[in-house]
Order: sequence, then C-alpha cells, then structure tokens
Amino acid sequence: MVLVKTAAEVWEKLQARLRQSQLIQDILAGTEAVGKTTGADKVVRRAREKVSDRVEDAKETWETSQHPLVYQASSVWDSMTAETEAGAAQRLLRRLDPYFDVEEWKADLVQHLLPEVMGAWLRGDADTLRQWLSGAVLSKLLAEVEARKKADRIMDPHVLDIRNADVIAYKIEGEHAANPVLLVLFMVQQIDCVRNSKGEVVAGSEDRIAACHYIFAMRREYEEANQELRWRVADFMLAGQSEFH
Repeated sequence: MVLVKTAAEVWEKLQARLRQSQLIQDILAGTEAVGKTTGADKVVRRAREKVSDRVEDAKETWETSQHPLVYQASSVWDSMTAETEAGAAQRLLRRLDPYFDVEEWKADLVQHLLPEVMGAWLRGDADTLRQWLSGAVLSKLLAEVEARKKADRIMDPHVLDIRNADVIAYKIEGEHAANPVLLVLFMVQQIDCVRNSKGEVVAGSEDRIAACHYIFAMRREYEEANQELRWRVADFMLAGQSEFH
C-alpha cells in the first residue's frame, strides 16, 4: 500500500475551490432565512433523529458532510408544506411533464446522469462535461480539469457507488421561473487517490475509499437542436469528504 500524507490537504484545497458555487450558496442561504421566519428551527431535533437513522442504515449520509448550510437546509426541508416554493416548483415541473415524479426522477439521476457526470469529472473528460453542463459551472469545472493537467495530477476515475440522493431545496427564479432549480445532495464512494502521469501516487492511497458529498443544482433547459427539454447541471459543489468505513 502506498500512502501519501497530503491527501487531506489536497481535498481541502479542492473543496475550497469548489465551494465557490454562487447559485447553490444563494439558494441554501435563502432556505435558511425561510426557516428562521417559519419556525423551522423547532424541528431540528426531529431532523437530527431522521438523519441518525439513515446513518445507521447506510453508514454514511449527507449529515456527515459537515457543511453547515446543508444541515440548516435539511431542517428547513422538514418544515415545508405543499404551499411553499417546493410545492409551487413541483406544480411547474408537472406543467412541463404531467408524469413528473420526484422519487422516480431521483432514481433516474442515480442510475444515469450522476454516474456519467461524476465519471467525466474524475476523468477530466471535457467533452462529456459539455453535454451536461453549461455557462459558469462548465467554465469552473473545465478550469479545474485544466489545473489538474498543468499540475500533473490525475484523480482515480472509478465511481464505486452513488447513494442517498435527496432534493434539499427548490428555487423558482427570475428569467428561469418556468424551469425551477432543484438542489440535489448525494454521496459518492470514490477512490481517494491522486497520481501523476508516471502512475505514482502523489496523494491519498490506492485502497482508501472516500465518501464525498456533492450538491448539484439541476434545471431543465430547452435544446433547440433536439427541440426538447433536458435536465442539465446549473451548479456543482463539493460539500464535504470523509473516509468511508
């Protein structure tokens, strides 16, 4: 086993860069404000108990991300009703697709979109990223991929598992009001290992599995070429990382 002590430092730097996710941060901050005005703080204990049960069942779940905005959003989420922005957003989504079901949609994400995007991100596959991302988030991830190339750093490309996908917030906004944003929090099991072009391990370990918690901001966009609505990643955040046991 090859073990490099700088693995934590590498992830901390990466996490710091990928926390600059303005859309996600704005939505989570807005959700926190809603919680304070609606008394959602009263359900924090209930939310914690729910999360604890899921940790016991799944070993790792989104509370372990140690991202304060994520926990605040989770407590607010427990207090939401069908009359809130969440309900309004789902009604808008059903206008576009009368058969839209959030549980089926999450399952489809876990099976198809999330593995493809995460695999492309880990491999540094710019062409695949362009199929699913656009605008500022695409520029951010392509810049990160280019930085890895210049630093001669190659992340292990294997996605071992994706689980615990949850919609933690909905947002109806401005010019995209007809296409609400859904924040999806999920956990990826991946190999915590970074190599150089010679194949030498420069961070992490070949046999260390990391539980990485990501948030995607998902929005449907109309594609002129195919004349269809397609789900795309509007923002991307690495919310936290810990060793998987």
